[in-house]
Amino acid sequence: SRWARMICERGFKMKSSVKIRIKNNLRGMVLLVCFIAIWYVASCFTTPLFIPAPAAVWQAIVGLAETGQLQKGLLYSFMRITSASALSMLVAIPLSLLIYGVKPLKETIMPVVSFLRYVPVTAFSPLLILWFGIDEEMKISFLFTATFVYLLPSILLCFNDVPQDLMDTGKTIGMTSWETIKEILLPASLPSICNTFLMMYGIGWTYCAVVEATNAKYGLGFIINVSSARGRTAVVFGAIIVIMVFSFVFDKLGNILIQKVFRWRFCNDQVE
Repeated sequence: SRWARMICERGFKMKSSVKIRIKNNLRGMVLLVCFIAIWYVASCFTTPLFIPAPAAVWQAIVGLAETGQLQKGLLYSFMRITSASALSMLVAIPLSLLIYGVKPLKETIMPVVSFLRYVPVTAFSPLLILWFGIDEEMKISFLFTATFVYLLPSILLCFNDVPQDLMDTGKTIGMTSWETIKEILLPASLPSICNTFLMMYGIGWTYCAVVEATNAKYGLGFIINVSSARGRTAVVFGAIIVIMVFSFVFDKLGNILIQKVFRWRFCNDQVE
């Protein structure tokens, strides 16, 4: 019957997707093993000051965890990046809606917004120290700037990706411009905005070592800077690996959550 064929086809597609995921995971494991092997060989031909052995880096990570420095550093860095990213989102979304909803602003500012991505964020560090001092306010403001200059153009791009037919349909049934933005544009672009927010977290972690180089007592960036100054390269490698692993896991969990919350957006992609 038709229903039986549909069930069989769906089961076949699910099995195919599982096989693809297994293949991708195996490829990832092979690449990881090859990378560690190359890393080990390179460490044999250099001093630990330049390239420490993988075992030494693992011992450094375990040592940081045993003393509690790793957990505390991860917590402090995560809180700084979370605060800055949330503040950036709270400012960027209303500003993006204003730019998109007001036609004169859209025509004037939209061409200029894309240039925000080329702002040299690190060059603002001395100015931010001058304006906010060297405490937490400066660190949050630096990370806010680093994420905001990417977030605002990205949200506007998410708005542009919404099919114009949907917007025209809303106007056809009598919606005002702001009603179409609130009822159609924002809900339709929200999954992409959430994915962009996850990317901002990644950008925040890339600036972690920069912002925590100034008057920081805790944080993974602080560990990297202090250990580098003391020649403890294994600890530097370990902190960098922790940042990479944590960012990867956070990104994967975030994507899973987004796909569950916005199932209507991703169900067609999963079936295909």
